[in-house]
Amino acid sequence: MNSVAQKKIKLTDEAVKSFQVLRAFKYKQALTKNMAWSYDGDLLLTSNQNDSITLYSLVKGNNVKSLHSKNCGVDVVRFLNSTNDVIVCSTKSNNSEHKQFLRFWDIKENKYIKSLPQIGNICEYNGININENKKLMLINSDDGHIKLYYFNCDSPLILYKSDFVRPVSSFDHEGNIFVASYGKKEIHYYDLLMLDRGEYHICNLKNCMGKDEFVVNLLFTPNNKAIIVSTNQNNHFKIDSITGNFLCSYKYPQKSPEQFSSFYSPASHLHTNKKKKISSTSSVNVCDQFRATGSSGLEPPAENSCSSLFLPTVTPDGQYVMSGKAGSFGEQRTRRRAHLQNCTCVYSSAFPPA
Repeated sequence: MNSVAQKKIKLTDEAVKSFQVLRAFKYKQALTKNMAWSYDGDLLLTSNQNDSITLYSLVKGNNVKSLHSKNCGVDVVRFLNSTNDVIVCSTKSNNSEHKQFLRFWDIKENKYIKSLPQIGNICEYNGININENKKLMLINSDDGHIKLYYFNCDSPLILYKSDFVRPVSSFDHEGNIFVASYGKKEIHYYDLLMLDRGEYHICNLKNCMGKDEFVVNLLFTPNNKAIIVSTNQNNHFKIDSITGNFLCSYKYPQKSPEQFSSFYSPASHLHTNKKKKISSTSSVNVCDQFRATGSSGLEPPAENSCSSLFLPTVTPDGQYVMSGKAGSFGEQRTRRRAHLQNCTCVYSSAFPPA
């Protein structure tokens, strides 16, 4: 593949609709389990089912290196800092006392720097959360624990316990606070300067979630003003990061790939926004095709229930939320406009390249 000249572009509906596959990396040896981007966006790190990691260059379009961890395996992976020389990963344990280890791996020298034993298994997908600004990381494990570590400390700064097997947590982008959910349709807010006082705020999500739903991912928007909440039934909705007030929900389209073209005509993919009262203190403009609903109308449809989780991401400008979807007609990538005051849907099919 040829190198790609990097340039910043302003994302618009037209730009998003014209997205094409820029890089396709084929790794035939094993399935990809987890992935992470470098802080500058130049590198992609993946963990693979054959107990290896692979580092790809997004600029040059090549495989930079592959490293194996046959004795320990590798699952969740994250870059530790902007130098891209050290990663943090969850690995299996060789003793019965600990289920996994949290390992710091120098991928330049290909050696482990240190290993931290974990009683529980680190949660898949988002069990490791890094905040480089404050040199901190959050570890979520299936024993109901959320641990806060400082990079240079072998023991957690603080440990939060629960009976829930899939706790989730996330830093805000400035590293001043973090939020966590322990399966009770609540989000707990913690101030990093006042950890000894416990949570300073609890946001109740009972009106935003169905009976059997629980939170599987929390994601701050780039400006820290909102949090994208994802559930086990692949529903996504947005709340105000300060008040916890519901803002809007993101619903998947019930269309086949052939029908997606109708979303792309200038007349059809933009819709007249209608105001819908959310609560006595807040309102949000929504579009019908986006199906953003009020805080009392978020019962999950059956078609959104599936075993595979699709965790969303937000573009750096905060204008679009992007999430995958599995359906009867294959997998698509769904792109959604995510303004605080209005929502415009843009959808496209993105099937794996041949």
